[in-house]
Amino acid sequence: MNIAVQGAHPVRVETVNDFSECFGAFESDKVSEGSLLSTVQEALTPREGTPFHTSKRLRWFKQGGHHVLEHYRDGALDHTVSFDETWKNVKLTSAAPLSSYTEYFRLSVLYAYMMFSAGYITVHASAISHGGEGILFIGTSGSGKSTQSSLWLESFPDVTIINDDKPMLSPEGRVHGTPFAGTSRRAANIRADVKALVFIEKSEANHVKRLSKAEATASLYEHALTPEHDKHSMHAFFDSVDTLLGHAPAYHYRCTRSIESVHTLRATLFKEGSHAY
Repeated sequence: MNIAVQGAHPVRVETVNDFSECFGAFESDKVSEGSLLSTVQEALTPREGTPFHTSKRLRWFKQGGHHVLEHYRDGALDHTVSFDETWKNVKLTSAAPLSSYTEYFRLSVLYAYMMFSAGYITVHASAISHGGEGILFIGTSGSGKSTQSSLWLESFPDVTIINDDKPMLSPEGRVHGTPFAGTSRRAANIRADVKALVFIEKSEANHVKRLSKAEATASLYEHALTPEHDKHSMHAFFDSVDTLLGHAPAYHYRCTRSIESVHTLRATLFKEGSHAY
């Protein structure tokens, strides 16, 4: 099938396990601009030669514009990723058997890299649409991202979950749904202009702080998937972040898991408006 974010940049995806439930809302009839092929192989054989980069869990081979990444687990080759400089054609080969959970996670990371080449930033967040505007709750696992989204969903009839795990941001200040929403599977093929990026932290009281552009950049870097395999791509990443933060204000929110936290944050966001830096 072809999957796409709002019909843009369609990617032909072939998987080992059946993810039609996740990808159905994101199917596209447009001609695919890229391909993401996932396969399994009974026995993976390490590549011969000298890697461009090596670590305990990774060997990276690079020849011209072609790359092969070998990922190791407990000393054994677990999966390989082959791609070109454009990240338009990617092949994932995993050792069999391959669980649906593992394949889903690996596909989400590779899809993020493919879309990064088109200018999108994937962030670990739970994103909602409220009044047609996007609010992202960003933080570490267990920080309460999904809880905040659920509280807003309970509080206002016009709230929709855009994505509960890996939404995408465009430099122009829009948030997009993707098929990769973690274990909750809460996702919609919609987009919205970003009202705010909210970096959350659990607390016994509610306190909102507006972040400077430098603080917001550092926080977004911490919670985004970044192309650290390539220096040029990292420069492009920070250029995208800089443009994005020209459209979207960011906040640090120390909050409780209560309805009160929803109204405290909403009062701040709509009092200050959507102006950015």
